[in-house]
Amino acid sequence: MSKTDPSSGACSPGSTLEDRTVQAVLEVERGGPCFLDTLDSDILALDIQFHDGECHCDVTLDGQDDDGVVTKHCNRRACSYCPGLVFSTHGCIPRFRRTRDNSFVIRTFAPDAATVADVVDELRSTCESVRLRRLTDADSDADLIEQVFEVDVSVLTGKQRDALERAIEGGYYEPSGGKSLTDLAEEFDISKSALSQRLSRAESKLMKQLVDTR
Repeated sequence: MSKTDPSSGACSPGSTLEDRTVQAVLEVERGGPCFLDTLDSDILALDIQFHDGECHCDVTLDGQDDDGVVTKHCNRRACSYCPGLVFSTHGCIPRFRRTRDNSFVIRTFAPDAATVADVVDELRSTCESVRLRRLTDADSDADLIEQVFEVDVSVLTGKQRDALERAIEGGYYEPSGGKSLTDLAEEFDISKSALSQRLSRAESKLMKQLVDTR
């Protein structure tokens, strides 16, 4: 059996190499329960892969009684609302950086901002909420939103703009965390789902401008 010499830099037949110029970090609130909910210990690391509709997961947990760390493996059919499946259908690899409550913080690399916009749109059809925490140039780590993009806020309704401004001021979009969606909904005296839809529509309008600009 012949093997490709790794030092030659050649790919095996049928394989492709594609530049991934955009890095995105999203926080996704999933649309249903997950086996992770049954784990009592704190999750330190999470590695999930999808193959033929199955979820293969290694979870590193904080060991109890000073036992250090424990890694558990789970192999099961992927849930229809799992955000990881959406990334896979768009040719992106989800890297689960953090999990808390019912949400995941996921990093991925994409060929362009349009692909990220497609991922976000599809996630919103299956998940409770999606927040684009950061969009950067994969090579320079420069923030694309700040680097090449001016926002035309006139496309937003008054309520959408007010919601975005309040969310930004409250640290809702900060990686380190701030006010939660529940906190902000209470300030507006509306339901959590209503505020999520308001923010999602505003974010979608701004994302479309970003894609068109690039």
